[in-house]
Amino acid sequence: METPVKYRLDCGCEIDIVDPALKPIDSLPSLDVDYYSLREDCPLAWDVFHSGQTKGVFQLETQLGRKFSKDLAPSNLLEASALIALIRPGCLRYVVDGKSMTQHYIDRKHGREDTVPVHPALTEILSETYQIICYQENVLEISKQIAGFNLQEADKLRKAMGTKDAAMMASIRDKFVAGCEKVGLVGKEDAVALFDNIEKSNRYSFNKCLHPNTRVITFYNNKLNNTRLQCLEIGDMVLGPNGFTKVVNIYHNPVKLIHRFILEDNLKIRCSEDHKLMTKYGLRTAKEIFNQHLEVKTLLGWQKIKRIEFSHTPIKNIDIEVEDSSHTFYADNILVSNSHSYEYAVVGYWTAWMKAHFPLHFYTAWLTYAKQKIEHEKEVSDLVADAKRNNIHILTPTVKKIVPEFTIEGSNIRFGFGLVKGLGGSNLKKLADTINKRVYAVGKPINQFNIAEFMFLVSPAINKTVMTNIVLAGALDELGLDRKRILYYYDIILALTDKEIEQIVKLTSCKESLLKSLQKLLAEGKIGAARRVKIESLVTSLQNPPYSLEDTTAFRVNSEVEILGTAISSSSLENCAAIGNTTCEQFLNGKKGEEFTIPVEIVGKRENIIKNGQSAGKTMAFIAVKDLTGDMDMVIFSDAYTKYQNLLIVGNTVMMTGKRSKTDSFAIEKVVQI
Repeated sequence: METPVKYRLDCGCEIDIVDPALKPIDSLPSLDVDYYSLREDCPLAWDVFHSGQTKGVFQLETQLGRKFSKDLAPSNLLEASALIALIRPGCLRYVVDGKSMTQHYIDRKHGREDTVPVHPALTEILSETYQIICYQENVLEISKQIAGFNLQEADKLRKAMGTKDAAMMASIRDKFVAGCEKVGLVGKEDAVALFDNIEKSNRYSFNKCLHPNTRVITFYNNKLNNTRLQCLEIGDMVLGPNGFTKVVNIYHNPVKLIHRFILEDNLKIRCSEDHKLMTKYGLRTAKEIFNQHLEVKTLLGWQKIKRIEFSHTPIKNIDIEVEDSSHTFYADNILVSNSHSYEYAVVGYWTAWMKAHFPLHFYTAWLTYAKQKIEHEKEVSDLVADAKRNNIHILTPTVKKIVPEFTIEGSNIRFGFGLVKGLGGSNLKKLADTINKRVYAVGKPINQFNIAEFMFLVSPAINKTVMTNIVLAGALDELGLDRKRILYYYDIILALTDKEIEQIVKLTSCKESLLKSLQKLLAEGKIGAARRVKIESLVTSLQNPPYSLEDTTAFRVNSEVEILGTAISSSSLENCAAIGNTTCEQFLNGKKGEEFTIPVEIVGKRENIIKNGQSAGKTMAFIAVKDLTGDMDMVIFSDAYTKYQNLLIVGNTVMMTGKRSKTDSFAIEKVVQI
């Protein structure tokens, strides 16, 4: 184990680095970051939030997260926690005076709107949230202080939020209003309005789930105890990463599937698959940890999940919230998170911190684990585009370095072979073995091979599909020929016999072009009459190819999208910027104008049937697009959509013309094929 070296960064942050040379471990750079010790006021980390460039920042990766992160511009964990809570459906859809509660919070934070209490009695309870009900904790405190609920009644209210059970909600509403009248701080009319406010703004739960028999280490009567969750009480002290911490809330949740996750030292924890455990890369769900073979933090050290014993019977379950700033605690000796937007904000800050200080490591890690995402090609495409906007270039794979993961090369990131189409585990191993055998036979490393050596000595032994895909992926670009030309030459070489290739190697020492090599074979080689005719036809096809062997930008882009899932070396938009009058970045930054034209690539489309108004029954759509500066969502209404829907195809490059709508969106009026 190497001794960590402490580095002080220009912003004042300090970090332990295992090895200044940043040697790779599992193809990821070995940074040893103690996230809990990071300062929470790093201006560079908060600048990531302020810029809205939050791709890869936990909970804020979506267009919605990026927009509101920039609008709210959080500068501390409390504001980041509020941001994460405020972009949930409840707050976004609860509109008062023409604005969502989310927008009210933002305007109050920036002084554009007076902070007016919902009711004078709630002023202290909502003092940290600009008098907006953001959290379930707000609901619990209101129900206890204003309606006189006990803990059980308050928790019942929490669980009922968002339910469609009209009878249950009516019953709780009646109890809430009656409780308010009894306490006397809020009258009946205000109590009804307050309950409506609570119901509409809290239709999202952060709670994940643990088995009721999960044990935690508690400190009670001056001794340590092993206590079941179902026996805990608010105020109990449980063990967390920073010592014992107070339990501030206990959530008794509805039934859910609870599985048994078994670790290496036979440690076991029963939880839902979306419950988060602490890994070396921050908090991850139990399912992600198992799928990605990550290690989790336990009282016995770092361990992997060996297997899962699935349950098919949903049961009632429990989660707790602790006071510790990390919002984590040890459950069955494994460090887990409680479900709280503050904890999400902490992890979001950690990821923003890494993005600000070590962007190469940040993108390498995210790209490596992108394959675990359901839409992994879109995830890779988004990350590649975001990296480019931050002046980090993603290099195409190369046969000179055959590794499955993404790796850092200088100030760039090398695309890993693991995401090359057709190069699953066995094919990738065969490719590496083939090249290694040829390297051993020739006696020099692959990075010293010229194009002739690779084509004659290596390519004939490679499966044709694999060879085609690595060429289209750009893995042979460093050999100095266009991809079309390499594939054309490869087909010609496949038409040669092994003995003919041996003669060419002996006659030319792999120092001649393919054309001259074939001509030399005809002039000096030992070949029969029939084969001579064949080779003469190959020479003719080299001298007069039936199509251009030069790569176009469109060819490279389409090839990379097909084989890698995204364009790496080129973009279909590279020569289009001059024909528009704005960019995605400029529009999102509020550029003024009557009409905007933006050349974009379409990356997503979601249709929506209009339910009300004159256009009821017609189809409109939300179009996700990107250009070289960023990505954004556009909207196209029914009449325009009917006219242009044949052009609105994912992967197409088009010119969008439109205006800024009342909701600040790009409303498409015209679409032209580029």
